[in-house]
Amino acid sequence: MRRVGPTALKLIVVALQESPMKRLLLFLTPLLLCADDPNRVTKLVETMRQLTFAGDQPAVGRLVPTLIHELAMPHAEGALAWNQIGVYHVGQGNSAEAERAYRRGIRLVEQTGTDRGTLALLLVNLGELYLEAGGRAEQALTIVKRALKRAEESHGSDSEELSNFIYVLGAAQSQCGNRRDARRQFERALVLAGQSKDGKIRRGLILANLAVLRAEDKEWNEARDIILQALALLEQNLGVAHPELVPTYLNLARIQRQFKRWDLAGTALERARVITETQLGPEHRYMVGILQSSSFVLKKTGRRSEAREQARRAKLIAASLPRVVAGETLIHVSELRR
Repeated sequence: MRRVGPTALKLIVVALQESPMKRLLLFLTPLLLCADDPNRVTKLVETMRQLTFAGDQPAVGRLVPTLIHELAMPHAEGALAWNQIGVYHVGQGNSAEAERAYRRGIRLVEQTGTDRGTLALLLVNLGELYLEAGGRAEQALTIVKRALKRAEESHGSDSEELSNFIYVLGAAQSQCGNRRDARRQFERALVLAGQSKDGKIRRGLILANLAVLRAEDKEWNEARDIILQALALLEQNLGVAHPELVPTYLNLARIQRQFKRWDLAGTALERARVITETQLGPEHRYMVGILQSSSFVLKKTGRRSEAREQARRAKLIAASLPRVVAGETLIHVSELRR
């Protein structure tokens, strides 16, 4: 994937019943940290991109305090660094900290006149965060439209980089209830997506969203075929143990449930569980949906005792998670509508 200004875009995938947006930052070349390096912020951000792409959230988390310390002094890529911090907090399920990071980045861009590509990235990530929080789809739609406008100014109306912004716009329209418009935007994003490795990942995620729309329209055969195509692309280009696969496995399980293919649904859920527990931790918010769906499948196959235990674990994890508060702080209209 080519860069937008000094950064690369992130991608999302929609879940059928849960928070719709999951993040993935792509990078170009690996960079190592060097002691006493004047470009330490830049190298920290690049290293965090590497680790995010590899799905190593714990390693990203260990770098966050160092990056925040470095940002105590002004830096030319400070806005981009706050974006990366926001992406980390999203992956950890901490929407309030993610929102604060994105908004700090936006304020820096407005103050320093950083290029439109960085502003576009921060805006689209903030809009995506509001979509995940739920209940703020119209606000997210406004933000994402502004992000797309800035991206078009930076790259032109037919640029490959626009596929990500159009993709998030489609997700916002879907959450606003405009499924026809959402499908049109997803299909437009597919046309713009490239055939590089990054482009194939992008295509896989867009197809995963299209599968969700098909499922919402009760077009189950089409939804199953599309999501299997999406998974094939993602597994080939991300690897079979990447955390970004979890929401798509969950959606596949729900689709297979419609065909009463409890064995296939269970296989998808087991893959989602193993990835989540090994890569993100057994108390991660993904586990709520995994356990709830597993309980449903176990009940349908007569394993009621196990089903009750899975449902009990899901409730315990859900009760321990922080309440989603993104968007509850005041935001100046000028920040979002310019």
